[in-house]
Amino acid sequence: MKCQQCQIGRYHTTKAPFLHKLNGQIMVLPDAPAFTCDICGHTAYTDSFLHRMEFLIDRMEDVDSTGSYKPVKLSPNEKTGWQTTRRSR
Repeated sequence: MKCQQCQIGRYHTTKAPFLHKLNGQIMVLPDAPAFTCDICGHTAYTDSFLHRMEFLIDRMEDVDSTGSYKPVKLSPNEKTGWQTTRRSR
C-alpha cells in the first residue's frame, strides 16, 4: 500500500502506540495494529481498530456524574459495528 503522506514509501504492518485525549487525560494503547511508512515513518491505524476505538471512546464519554455509564439502548436491527476477533474451534 502506498504512503498517503509522502506518496513514495510503502506501508508495512506493525504495532504502534495510540494516544487519545479523553476527559482531560491521555489514554495510551501501546500496541495498536497499524501501518508505518518505510520512508517517512507516517503511521496509519487499521480501520477495524479505529471503529472499535470510536465505539469505546463514545461509550466512555457517556459517563454520568456518579461515575457510571449510561445504558445503551439498541433496537433489534441496530448493530454496534463491533465484532469479536476470536472464534471458537
